Amino acid sequence: MKKTFKYTVSAMLAAMAAMLPACSPDQIDGLDPNGRPEASDIEATISVDDATNQVTFTLNNKGYTPVWRIYKNGTEKAPVISTRNDYNEIFTVAGTYVVEVQMYNRNGVCDGNKRFEFNIVNSLVDWARYMTPLTGGETKTWQMAANEASHLACGEPGSDGTGWWNAAPNEKEGCGMYENRVTFTKGGDNNGSFLYNPGESGTLYVNTGVTEAPFGAVNPGDGVDFMYPLGEVSSSFQFVAEGNDLFIVFPAETPMIYLPSIDCWNNPKFKVHGVSNSKLELSWGNNDIRWHYILQPEGSGPQKFTGFKYDSDFNLWKKAVKETPTFYYAPGWAQLPDPEYTLDDKGNEYTLKLPSATTDQWQAQMHIVTDIALNSVTNYDFSMIISSTQSMKGATVKLTDTTDDGNFLIEQRVDLTAGDDLVFWLSDLPGIDAAAVKLVLDFGGCPDNTEISFKNIVVKDHANDDGTVLPSDPDTPDTPGVNWVDPNSDDNLLKGVEYGHSFWWADNNWSQVADPEYAQDGNQIKIVVNEPSGSSQWQGQLHLQTNTGIAAGTKYDFRVVFCATQDIPGVTVKPHPDGDDGTMFSEARHDITAFEDCAVEYIGCEGFDTENLVITLDFPGCAAGTEIVVKDIVLQVHTDAPVAPTQEWVDVNSADNLMAGVEFGHAFWWADPNWSQVTDPEYSQDGNQIKIVVNEPSGPSQWQGQLHLQSNVAIAAGTKYDFRVTFNSTQDLAGVTVKPHPDGDDATMFSEARHDVAAYDDVTVEYVDCDGFDTANLVITLDFPGCNAGTEIVVKDIILQVHK
Repeated sequence: MKKTFKYTVSAMLAAMAAMLPACSPDQIDGLDPNGRPEASDIEATISVDDATNQVTFTLNNKGYTPVWRIYKNGTEKAPVISTRNDYNEIFTVAGTYVVEVQMYNRNGVCDGNKRFEFNIVNSLVDWARYMTPLTGGETKTWQMAANEASHLACGEPGSDGTGWWNAAPNEKEGCGMYENRVTFTKGGDNNGSFLYNPGESGTLYVNTGVTEAPFGAVNPGDGVDFMYPLGEVSSSFQFVAEGNDLFIVFPAETPMIYLPSIDCWNNPKFKVHGVSNSKLELSWGNNDIRWHYILQPEGSGPQKFTGFKYDSDFNLWKKAVKETPTFYYAPGWAQLPDPEYTLDDKGNEYTLKLPSATTDQWQAQMHIVTDIALNSVTNYDFSMIISSTQSMKGATVKLTDTTDDGNFLIEQRVDLTAGDDLVFWLSDLPGIDAAAVKLVLDFGGCPDNTEISFKNIVVKDHANDDGTVLPSDPDTPDTPGVNWVDPNSDDNLLKGVEYGHSFWWADNNWSQVADPEYAQDGNQIKIVVNEPSGSSQWQGQLHLQTNTGIAAGTKYDFRVVFCATQDIPGVTVKPHPDGDDGTMFSEARHDITAFEDCAVEYIGCEGFDTENLVITLDFPGCAAGTEIVVKDIVLQVHTDAPVAPTQEWVDVNSADNLMAGVEFGHAFWWADPNWSQVTDPEYSQDGNQIKIVVNEPSGPSQWQGQLHLQSNVAIAAGTKYDFRVTFNSTQDLAGVTVKPHPDGDDATMFSEARHDVAAYDDVTVEYVDCDGFDTANLVITLDFPGCNAGTEIVVKDIILQVHK
């Protein structure tokens, strides 16, 4: 059960705390000595989860950083210090505790502090509250939360270990840590077995200061952390409560993803700051330093996709014979000597230097001939990572027959952003018959002094699974979310445009054939193919001409939706200036699936000066009679505003919450597996929070663990509603039913969908934009099948609001 205490100015006590030590240059431009924050303005939220004794400390003042001093062992003892917002700390002993908080900005730290009290109701007695999320009830594998800031950090002794240095997301890419896995398996009530798996790296990442055996033999002594070869390590673990802290203790010489000190190798005892189904937060320290770790379940969270696995035995490129690259480098079509290139010692990463700018495709070619043979009865996967020191549009990646450039597996153009890795990949490509293939890369359009690197090239049989988990869309790199305006909004720069149009439609021999039929109705265009288009790119062109102008120096978002009566692989979408198809937002290619709406989005594109934007589309491989709809075209000025949430919810205690302050009547129908009714659970309500404690198990079938919450809340037909409820349980519950319906009529409802609830996690169920019905007394029927005796279930934060 989580309680939330919100403190504002009126909650401040008179106690003061020492200022943080600081040093600064004599003068810093832009600092305002009057701009330091005031302690009286501090607003904080202290959230106590009674199920786990975990407390979350949140500073609500946006733009400021907190300094927490958390007194876990009495105000006379040294506090735990942290400057993290939403900081977690576990308390193992019941009692009343104190936290003091300051806040600071670039102008300095506030004078004084605020001092808050909060209560821990239960002393730590139930190890299951920690063992269940750690082991998933049986066994569970964790990895470093690479995408989260501070997944590895360090700070002063006695702190949370984040005050001195914090790793940025993915900062330690290539150091082996992100390949490591650690698995916890439940044994007894507070102990179990542990497995360290180094993953593909086969290493443990070690601090440069570790010089003792066995690590000293590998330490290069150059002041840089290093990778120590290490295989799997089987060990054990135990939860231990000491004073008011919770620890996970391992035997000596048990590795935990990063080794900060030989002391940690000899005494791997990690303080637990928080453990839930989705996050494990630990720290280790000695008298000199404290290190902080954040882990997440294997495969959870946003994963950085790096292509297919280069070191896999299935990678044909890695074991292929590759000839010395050849070049055609011709800025302005005047050929220059071959550019300089290097290949690293592992034979993996190429680096290419292009000193002079090029303007057109094929003016900066690099060819690598291999002995890789492909065949037309096999489908293939391909990936590589490309980076450039300069941004450019339309670099070309082509994997083709060495004897016939028209017989290719891949020919696609991609955009490169300066300093960013582009993971280019395609999967399940129909094969070609070729005795040997070559990789052709072209960087035509590069600026002066461009340096290109490319690595991790993979060519593999699609049927050979190397364990790679693919992202959802191979055609475009990951893009941030964006708030798309309505196609008919005035903010859509293409609203109401009557497009001019022209076709260039050709067969496989590049002979022009009859144009498709064309019609526009509002923001929807329909074409019907009269004669098939050839299978190569640019053999099925449609040019949409506008009178819409855009400007350099402004960023834009572009979106178009397709629907076709056949699958069309490799559709090109290329917005560009009239009369200049070398400048563009992108000319990426996208696959269209028959009878499905397929949206293509280009986000945050650099504008260019044109009075007449042209949208060039290319539909290769269309059969006669194919119908293609091009619709909902949006061009908007890009903003960095946050993406609007799916639904805005009122505060649970707001008058706009129709359930605010409701005292629910309740009734149970609780049955065993034989449908024989058994003793009802215990029931209590505290504000907008209901708690039930199961006396006898409910059967595993739906409707064998029913709770009916009866209200005096009326709703009406003809009105739309949103409904929201949050659960927290001490055991996993599969198939919980949530069914709001009229009193006396359980056939009419918002929904009766079923939902899984993970132990000790808040799980929220939302029904949005539901059709209302006439009732003077809304009932919320809940069903909890498969509950064990002693299970505690919290039902809280119930919201019913009129949908907007």
